[in-house]
Amino acid sequence: MHECPWPSCEYEGREEEHLEQHLDAKHGGDSPPGRPAAPSRERQTGALSSSVSLLLVGVAVLVGSYQRVQMGTLDMLQKFDPYEHFHLARYWFNEGEYMVRDALLFPARSGQHPGVGYPPLTHFEPAALTRILNSIGYDASLVEVMAFLPVVLMALTTVAMYFLGREVYDAKVGVIAALLTATFPPFIEVGRAGAYDTNLYLFLFTTLTLALFARSLNQTVRRDRLYWGALAGISLGLYALHWRGYVMFAGFLGLGIILYTGIASITDKLEPDTTYSFIGILAAVPIMSFWYLPMHHVRDIYAVTAVGLLGLLPIIAYRFSDFVEERFGIRNGRNVRHYVSAVALITAALTVYYAVQFGRLPGGLSVPGIGMFDTSGSYLTTIAELQSAFEGGNPLKRSFGMLGELVLPVAGLPVLFVGYKIWRDFHPRRFLELTFVMLTFLMMFEAARFLEPYVAVVTLTLGGMFGWALDAAGIEELGETVEAIPFARVTAVAVVLVFLSTSAMPIVAANGNLGRSMPAVYWESNGAWVSTYGHMAQSPEFDGSTAVMSWWDYGFPAKALSEVQYVSDNTQVNIDVPAKFYVMQNLTEGRLYLTEELKRERGEDVDYVVGNKYLAFGKWHAVVTVASVETEMDTPNLFDDKREQGEEQWIMSNRGVGSEAGKSNYYRLSFYNASRYGVGDEPFPGYTIAYQSPQWYIETDEGLRVAMKGRIDEAGYPGSRVVGPAITIYELEK
Repeated sequence: MHECPWPSCEYEGREEEHLEQHLDAKHGGDSPPGRPAAPSRERQTGALSSSVSLLLVGVAVLVGSYQRVQMGTLDMLQKFDPYEHFHLARYWFNEGEYMVRDALLFPARSGQHPGVGYPPLTHFEPAALTRILNSIGYDASLVEVMAFLPVVLMALTTVAMYFLGREVYDAKVGVIAALLTATFPPFIEVGRAGAYDTNLYLFLFTTLTLALFARSLNQTVRRDRLYWGALAGISLGLYALHWRGYVMFAGFLGLGIILYTGIASITDKLEPDTTYSFIGILAAVPIMSFWYLPMHHVRDIYAVTAVGLLGLLPIIAYRFSDFVEERFGIRNGRNVRHYVSAVALITAALTVYYAVQFGRLPGGLSVPGIGMFDTSGSYLTTIAELQSAFEGGNPLKRSFGMLGELVLPVAGLPVLFVGYKIWRDFHPRRFLELTFVMLTFLMMFEAARFLEPYVAVVTLTLGGMFGWALDAAGIEELGETVEAIPFARVTAVAVVLVFLSTSAMPIVAANGNLGRSMPAVYWESNGAWVSTYGHMAQSPEFDGSTAVMSWWDYGFPAKALSEVQYVSDNTQVNIDVPAKFYVMQNLTEGRLYLTEELKRERGEDVDYVVGNKYLAFGKWHAVVTVASVETEMDTPNLFDDKREQGEEQWIMSNRGVGSEAGKSNYYRLSFYNASRYGVGDEPFPGYTIAYQSPQWYIETDEGLRVAMKGRIDEAGYPGSRVVGPAITIYELEK
């Protein structure tokens, strides 16, 4: 048997004495090769340098908050998705309890809808905060509170980013990472005022949980590792009560543990005490059980429990060589451990590839939120994967703007940089960083929604790269040589970030200028939706028993603002119904499907359908893809397969309509010759026009434009012609 080579073994049973020594120790610097890393803590840069660091973090919070207020709205919600959160928060605010079943989601009346699909804290927090503010005399509405919460949450994320950078690297990197949250357009956009959504919690809890795990792994006393690891697990549990997307985060943690254990075993750099940090993941389980057990989402609890048990791998692997020597009489158990670890790493790599490629583990186990999905996975998991994410060769390009021109040519460099740091400073916290940066970077090319977790971690790594570059340029030595200027390197960081801010800030605005933007619900054709919601809210024929069908996104504000029952609203229930109807090529058959077939199958039918021209150059490809999965009329990736072909038969855009798309129910209901019809007319048998939006489309040489109906003649576009209202509601004959 080999002797324990690590410092922690020396202090077994004498943790209190070691704790005193640890508190007196001076932290920082890379560890010698072949030894576990010394705790990475804030380097001693002097009181003035520390003050400047904290000042710059405060500046990051203020600058980022200012931009988010300027780019958003404080009195209304932006876009469509936040209205579902408002819908649920309002129920909690009025009723004092969580909405288990959504009475305004078809077919909820027959009890088929399993639940609203969101964990409770996303909606409880704004409701509770509004009540608290009202109780102390501040007259704040629920909408106003939800509009301002993104600014607050992203301010907290900025502080958490400093914490993460300090624990994984040092205080200098923490400052850089915090300042980058104030300069990167994706951070500004996702947290702008009025954009209350689950991505806010993705940023906050990804950053905070990683920082707490890094803090735990930096400790040398087991009790401290258990304490900070448990806090990390509590953070993961709270994440789970805000959004089920945490499952991806938990999976990445498991892969990071496996990667660290395997490589550390092979290179004989394994530190068994890391187990005391990783098993803190189990602290999330009792918190999750508060909601997931009553909602019968037991699989999620099993998944986190399994990841927590993976935390035992370091100590098991460390004892493995002793076990095989004692149990089987093998002379060198360490070599056996090397071979077993190599096989385990290869198996894990193949499993990850299989999961990313097919959306499930071997044996049919599903992997929510990971990569490309097969035919069944695309329908049963998330339709977000069906949206095109590959624009300009990289989905980062559009989001990062001018700063992206500097970063994107070497977008894979962060992975190489973390690998270099692992070689210089072998430490488990770097394997968590590597796993998140590597996997989210690759998965980002499969779906745009993976941009958010990638940005949350790559900001940290870019901060490390900037800090390393400053040190390599001699700023480190300058700060140590000239003792009168101990904050020289921090000042240099500020100069670099000022440059980055001035180059990135103008890209935040859609028009290239920093300033207050119009909320998305009022952009062009979306303004037609606002008038449509108003009509449904004010018209007696639309009430809680009225079933309205459109493509799914628009159900969020329809339920919140109009109190109508909506067939589909992006909780991914019933999306097959509108998809099947809209791609049909016979209006009579489609009407019978909605009014008779659904009545027989579910005991419910559809009263109104929507023709929406915006869908033509918005999400038509998602409609076609879902319908393809349901009807098997073509491959599941029909839109993507045909997009680059000369004549896309199922593709619709403002530059042309495919032959099959032009025959669809959707196209005929949206693009009928509206100038010949008024409200109450019947352009198609069985379909009576119940409403036309005041925003109409005109066709020009440059494509489709939106104009108010009374101003069409004043638009002055050469060769233009009216092609109808942006949105039309049809009542179905039964």
